[in-house]
Amino acid sequence: MSKDVKEALEVKVPAYAKQTEEFNETQAEFDRLKKQVTGMKSQKASLEDQVKRTKLAIEKAIKPQPELNKELKTHRETFLANMKSQLSEAAELERQVYVVGTKLQTIADENQRFTDSNVQMAADLVTMKSDLVTCAEDIKKLRVEYDFLKALLTRRGLTTRLWSNR
Repeated sequence: MSKDVKEALEVKVPAYAKQTEEFNETQAEFDRLKKQVTGMKSQKASLEDQVKRTKLAIEKAIKPQPELNKELKTHRETFLANMKSQLSEAAELERQVYVVGTKLQTIADENQRFTDSNVQMAADLVTMKSDLVTCAEDIKKLRVEYDFLKALLTRRGLTTRLWSNR
């Protein structure tokens, strides 16, 4: 494996691990918020039931009408305040779900990019290994040719010296 490939992997692997950790944290936060929304829905149903019981109690009560109307108004205001609070919390949860979904998509895209890069690096490694084998074969051929030429030159030098000595 080349130094560049090792360096690239050393840079990308921690980033992937960090993104995985962030995803797990975001997923845990999403689960916690999901449970909270479920609890709020239960609380809403409980509050709606309480309003119904209060209305029935008012109708059956012996209290004078103006006092009953005042009590009903108070209960309605409480219910509306609770409803507004729950709606704002639900809106915030929806926003957080969107943010988490966006991060999840980003992580999935990044993961795909890493996967594609790994496939490309594997293909590059195969090519480099093939090139290395080819280079080694070329070096062997050149070595044989060099040795042949060297022997030829050596023989020629000896022949020239022999001819000149005669």
